[in-house]
Amino acid sequence: MLAIRPVTYEVETSLSPKRVLRKLDGDLIEHKPTINILSQSKFMKNHRDDTIFYGYRTDAESFQIFHHTAKKRDGGSTGFYGKVEKTPNGSRIYGKFRKPIYAYVVGVIWTVLVLFLTPVSYTHLTLPTNSRV
Repeated sequence: MLAIRPVTYEVETSLSPKRVLRKLDGDLIEHKPTINILSQSKFMKNHRDDTIFYGYRTDAESFQIFHHTAKKRDGGSTGFYGKVEKTPNGSRIYGKFRKPIYAYVVGVIWTVLVLFLTPVSYTHLTLPTNSRV
């Protein structure tokens, strides 16, 4: 899990930023993923048999998009954290595909716990002795 690094993605479109965001608003199911397991579970149960894109807009030009596959439990899945900016020929959509922050935090805590609970053998660190018999 910790080996998954964010991947940057960028695409140019002839649509204006306003039209891109309006299209996102129309195609996405509005849902903000949280660390609250009950909230995520309820959302996944409601869309158990649907393959959907869900997410929300964080501000005027930023958004987050996640994908849910039918009959899968994928609450901590990789999402797209992106922005839309105006260009001379339309707009540019750019951002990163990454796991939610809480997934990385849980991974770090798990790694630290495993390191502290793993017994360490120091027998290979003994120094050779010059014993003459």
